[in-house]
Amino acid sequence: MSVPKPRLSWFLILVVVGFLMGLFASSGCGGMETPNWLRTKPKPSPPVAHISMSCPPVAADFDGDGENDGVPVLLMFYANTEGAITAIRPDGTVKMGLYVGKHTGKIPANVKPHQTWTLTAAELASCEGTQMKLVSYRVPLRWKTAPPKGRITFSCLFTPASGDRPQVAAEPVILPYYK
Repeated sequence: MSVPKPRLSWFLILVVVGFLMGLFASSGCGGMETPNWLRTKPKPSPPVAHISMSCPPVAADFDGDGENDGVPVLLMFYANTEGAITAIRPDGTVKMGLYVGKHTGKIPANVKPHQTWTLTAAELASCEGTQMKLVSYRVPLRWKTAPPKGRITFSCLFTPASGDRPQVAAEPVILPYYK
């Protein structure tokens, strides 16, 4: 008379039940939580080294009412990591300014903007897309009051969330705006 061999399937069932019991026990009494050993911390974004800003040369009608409401701006942020330039998702605040007239280089402190916009990292993330397979941000800058007819200049200043990194400014963009 031969003794039947134990089936491998019972052994696997016991191993799986034991693993699941251990997993539930490690999550505590509060329900199913991710165990500490499975949690990963997000990597901080590298420091912004350069900002590319571009706009079409005319104002846009964002709401379809036939009136120009502002200008769509395309922003791209770049980092220099290990000698390679890469497009990144920045962690910080962006302040944009619209100035009447043509201003090249650094805009003088005594020139007041016609309007400013401040975007948090979350607001900027809502405008995220891709441009040439790189991370980019299409930001619709709506104005409260339209600037007078003529040239306008846009500025952009990025302030990192961590205070130990410097601010980065984009080159101003000058547009031949027509009302």
